[in-house]
Amino acid sequence: MTAVVGVAAGRRIRAFSVAVWIVGMAVVAAVGVATALWQAGANDRWFAQFPWYHDSPTDAVVAPDGVTWSAEGGARVPLADEMLSAGPLLLTYAGSPDSWITPAITPADASTSGETRPLDLVDATMPSTVLVVEPGATVWIDADGPWSATIEPLPHRLLTDGAALDGGGTEYLVYRGDAHGATVTHRADASSVTATVYDGGSPVLAFIEGGAFDEHVSWNSDGDVVLLLEGDPAARWSVVVDPVSQ
Repeated sequence: MTAVVGVAAGRRIRAFSVAVWIVGMAVVAAVGVATALWQAGANDRWFAQFPWYHDSPTDAVVAPDGVTWSAEGGARVPLADEMLSAGPLLLTYAGSPDSWITPAITPADASTSGETRPLDLVDATMPSTVLVVEPGATVWIDADGPWSATIEPLPHRLLTDGAALDGGGTEYLVYRGDAHGATVTHRADASSVTATVYDGGSPVLAFIEGGAFDEHVSWNSDGDVVLLLEGDPAARWSVVVDPVSQ
C-alpha cells in the first residue's frame, strides 16, 4: 500500500528537513570555530610553555634580596656571570601550591634553542632541584602562569680523587674531575640512604638502600656532578670516587 502525503504535510516535512539541515550546518560550523579557537589557544600555550623559542623572551625580575625571581609566565632568568661561575645552584619553588614550574638550561656552547634541556618540574610537593650550570649558560623557567622561585649557590662539600668523604644524614656533594662514578658505603643497620645524581639534566635516582651496603653510582658528564645523599639522622656513609685510568 502506498501512503499518500498531502500538500500541507509535504510542506511541513520539507520545512522540517530544511530546519534540520540548517541546525546541522550550524553545529558543524560551531564545532569548526571551536576547534580553530582551541588550536589557536593551544599554539599560544605551546609557545608560552617553551620561552626559549621566543625571538624576544620575557626576562624574570629579581627581588631586592637578589635571589628571588618571578614572572607572569615562561621567562628567561638573567643570572649574573658571577652566579653562573659559582658552580651548581639550588632552585627552590616559592609559588602557589596549585601551580608548578619547569626549569631549563641552554648550555653555553648550544648553537640552537633546540639544545635547551628542560628539567623535571618543581612544585610545592617537590620544591627544590639542582641547576648544574656553567659560565655562558642560560637558565629558563617554563610556566603557564605567575611564579616565584629562589636561586642560590648550592651548599655542598667537594668530592676529591683518591680520598674518602665521610658524612651522615643529608648532604649535597660536588665532584669536579675526570672520573665517572663513585662507591657509597653505609654501615648503619637501622637507617637508609637515597642517592640522586645531577649531571646537567634531570635528576637520576641512583638507589634507595637500607642497612649495610656498598653501592656504585655513575654519571656521564665531564663537568660538575652533584651527588645528593639523603639519609635519616642515624645514617653514616662514606663516598670514594672511582680511580681514573691513565
